[in-house]
Amino acid sequence: MQQTVTPPPARPSPGQASGPSKKQVKAVKFRKEKSPSKEKSHWRRVITPEGVPVSFQLASRGDRLAAVLLDLMIVYGLPLLIILGFLFSGVWENLLDKEETLYVLFSFVTVLLFLWYNFYFSFFEIKWQGRTPGKRALGIRVVDRHGGQLKPDAVFARNLMRELELFLPISMLFSPFASGYDGLIDLLIWVWLGVFIFLPFFNKDRLRAGDMIAGTWVVKIPKTNLLGDIVQDKDTLGSRMKNLSAKTGQEELYSFSDEQVDAYGIYELQTLEELLRKPEVAPKTIKEVTERIKAKIKWVEPPKTETSSFYWKGHKAGSTQSDKAFLKAYYTALRKRLEAKMLFGVRRENKHDK
Repeated sequence: MQQTVTPPPARPSPGQASGPSKKQVKAVKFRKEKSPSKEKSHWRRVITPEGVPVSFQLASRGDRLAAVLLDLMIVYGLPLLIILGFLFSGVWENLLDKEETLYVLFSFVTVLLFLWYNFYFSFFEIKWQGRTPGKRALGIRVVDRHGGQLKPDAVFARNLMRELELFLPISMLFSPFASGYDGLIDLLIWVWLGVFIFLPFFNKDRLRAGDMIAGTWVVKIPKTNLLGDIVQDKDTLGSRMKNLSAKTGQEELYSFSDEQVDAYGIYELQTLEELLRKPEVAPKTIKEVTERIKAKIKWVEPPKTETSSFYWKGHKAGSTQSDKAFLKAYYTALRKRLEAKMLFGVRRENKHDK
């Protein structure tokens, strides 16, 4: 009877690898780790004046370019449409016989165009807290790199540099290119302007010259998602005390007046939400934020009486648990206040927005 013998598997030659090589394994690991680290490099962290760490995601260069193009379409397109509408309407024909009125109208339009072209960016960035119509459409805004309020002087500084970075190159595009000595001067001017134009591509914060001088970033606006589980958390001291007060018919644990709730806006609400969601926040930070908010809204602790015994039961002044209960209660009141105002078309961006 013939017996079949299965030959042993062939051994790989010295130059042939039996599995994935170390280089291949490293390449796979690099591809897996590249995306998170690259994404993480787009985030910046600042400490607000309230002592709260806040993270911002830098706006992409494409979003910034698209926002500028939209703003330029508005800056140059809107006056052009108005002038064309005025010409086609035939109203100007009635002014041909009134020479003085025509001169006054021309002077008035010239002043308006001067203000429009030179203060468009500054006006909207001050009025809308770092946003122009183009930035608002793309969901980006200008913020202070130190975490404070965006000040008018910083807005004016970054927009004065825009003349060198944007409007001067645009005017150079429509000027004829000279030859000889004048051509060399034009070439040097273009090199000088190119440094400003491509500066955001050569620094990790994507800063243009105006941002460097003004101390600003252009970041993505976080979506205003007011998450509900902070308010609905049933394991907090505040919620337990609220349930107790409802059963005993007493006042709620924390009661805030309209003036106290109106002390902050959407920006501070998002900052407070981020603080409450982070489990690794130090007790010292919680305490500092609580003290600053209490000082801002002029919070007065209720006196220790029989009617307020439900408040002081288990409430240790300065404890992290009681501080978190206060912050969550204030977050709930602030959120309800802002949502109620937004139903009537009133949107308060931050505490400086009156």
